[in-house]
Amino acid sequence: YQEMQSVIIDNLLSPTSAVFPDFESSFVSDNDEEIVYEEIKYHTYTVTADVDSHNAFGTMVRQKYQVIIGIPVNAENSGSIYYEIIYLE
Repeated sequence: YQEMQSVIIDNLLSPTSAVFPDFESSFVSDNDEEIVYEEIKYHTYTVTADVDSHNAFGTMVRQKYQVIIGIPVNAENSGSIYYEIIYLE
């Protein structure tokens, strides 16, 4: 969950102000599908949650996001995780 938060933080206007909710299993859904990226096969999940951060005016706002996470199917690739931001609004 922390690695995925880093992906979101990198896309915020004010990354140092980011506040994420505590992780809940309800944030994650199993996509029941696999993708291949850079010759590694991943089983995919979707994480949908929100983050609070400052906007351009310095006001704390809540943004919803959705990220696809891929976990390697083969144990030999266990250090590699796939992330793709679907939306951050």
